[in-house]
Amino acid sequence: IRTTGSTLPVQVNTIMGAAQYFDGVNDYHAVSVDLTNKSFTVSAWVALNIIFQYNVIVATGEAVPNRGFEFAFNEQGKIYCGARVDPYTMYALPVDFDLRAWHHYACTVDLAKNETAVYVDGVLLFKDIKNGLLQLSTPFYIGRFPWFPPYLSGQLRDVMIYNRALSTSEINRIKDITPNSVMLSEPHPASACRWVDKGGMVHEYEINHDLLTWDQAKAVAEARTRGGQQGYIATITSQAENECLVQLVDTQSGWTNGATGYGPWLGAKRNTAGGTFIWQGGPEKGIQIKSAVTGLSIGYENWYSSEPNNTGGREDSLALWHSTNKTWNDEPSSDILKSIIEYTYPESHTISGVAYTDTNSNNQPDAGDFRAANQTVTLTADLAQPIDIVGGGNQMCARLDDGRAVCWGRRGDSWRWDQQSAVPIEVNDWRDVRAISNGLFTSCALLGNGTVSCLGKNSNGAVGDGSTTDRWTPVAVSGLSNVVSLSSGGGDHHCAVLANGTVKCWGDNTYAQIGDGTYDSRRITPATVSGLSSVVQVSVGERHTCARKSDGTIWCWGSNDAGQLADVSVSDSATPRQITGLSGVKAIASGTQHSCV
Repeated sequence: IRTTGSTLPVQVNTIMGAAQYFDGVNDYHAVSVDLTNKSFTVSAWVALNIIFQYNVIVATGEAVPNRGFEFAFNEQGKIYCGARVDPYTMYALPVDFDLRAWHHYACTVDLAKNETAVYVDGVLLFKDIKNGLLQLSTPFYIGRFPWFPPYLSGQLRDVMIYNRALSTSEINRIKDITPNSVMLSEPHPASACRWVDKGGMVHEYEINHDLLTWDQAKAVAEARTRGGQQGYIATITSQAENECLVQLVDTQSGWTNGATGYGPWLGAKRNTAGGTFIWQGGPEKGIQIKSAVTGLSIGYENWYSSEPNNTGGREDSLALWHSTNKTWNDEPSSDILKSIIEYTYPESHTISGVAYTDTNSNNQPDAGDFRAANQTVTLTADLAQPIDIVGGGNQMCARLDDGRAVCWGRRGDSWRWDQQSAVPIEVNDWRDVRAISNGLFTSCALLGNGTVSCLGKNSNGAVGDGSTTDRWTPVAVSGLSNVVSLSSGGGDHHCAVLANGTVKCWGDNTYAQIGDGTYDSRRITPATVSGLSSVVQVSVGERHTCARKSDGTIWCWGSNDAGQLADVSVSDSATPRQITGLSGVKAIASGTQHSCV
């Protein structure tokens, strides 16, 4: 049990974090939680596979009144929750409600009111009065009843227990800050799509540029290791992961012809000729992409229209199809393609949190860990914790794991520069934030849809909305999309790298730091940097800007008053100049009047 701080004034016991697949035969987990005579709330994300059977989210105790608790679906797909005191409310969800899709479910047990309430996706469905309080707390089971044979068929993630009955507004807050994802931090092309799941496992990727068959690519991936774990051909379980890997393939020439052609192998194969696609490696090993029984999705997928179609009866492996559509396709495993290798390993090689014992008797690894049955596994999931901290000229900002951002320093709730805050304040309207970049008097955020949002003083056009009006709430930067990374320095301009490898900058241009060939005093909307392509990183100083290209060369522009351009023959440059003597550079960082690689 841990305190979640200011995010929510309750304690939370995360009894299962990362997504887990339950086969409906013998998969379950058991944890130790004492809820005797206590108010509490149970919440979880659930996606069922087989619906018309008993599917239990959590249960404990005995099958007698007040000595057992269950939060489950009955054999008709109705949801219920309580301490086995009749009458139970068995709630029938709407006929068009898809139980196989991910939904957030919560059940509150209120000692003072002696009532139980059930919520779905933050909406209160019903309350049961005098539904009893738990008098006995044996091991808390996830995915099965202690007294009844059926096991859960489907997937669970973010199973949490709170130490009081939460209100409706708090349930919605939990729904919002427990994202429909296993991700504690989301992948981004600027970091080669690295992310951390809620089991504390790091996911990292690399493009294998060798043209190989699917089986050859699998052997190469498994021969490589990182963090003490072997690699595997990448699995994709969310839209965020898929979008990032497509951008990574774009920026790292992962198509067969580099920037164009057929896509790399992904880590799924059919289980039989013409059969169901199943992930073959990593935490998702053994998980179906579609249900073999119904043909319905039980996980994320991004097939091209009419695919998979098994043309010729031999398309048995999964790949990104082509650079023109960037969707999934089934391909013969004998084709020769590049591949994406994924590595999953414990962050810092230790995971802190609440332990549970994996008691599934089939001795197979469940999704979310590499461990076989009957081993103690420790997981943790944080609620709205900072995952990135960014400084600026007058302010500090933190990016949170739920996609929000908070800032402090010379600012107030309305982002006025004549105010300041000594405590973090949430920036309104910043959601799904992937990166933050602070200038001297402005702050910008890269959002998940590839756009940029800024606010602050705008006399130099640093907000980028086409005006010079100060903006105290975030506004979209005009005409900017498909952004993969963002940089601001100690001055009044910002720059962004686009997915196509070009760079756009906006704001102060007094020293030609925008790089569009002009010496105009400012650019109030993004301008394309002249003659620059294949850029993978941009770094902004006060009066100059530098970029790193995919070939490891460095190009800079703007003021050279302190030698920022590393060329004594010029005072400044309005277009990029290659820095001589530098090659194979892996990263660059610019200060106010200098740069380092």
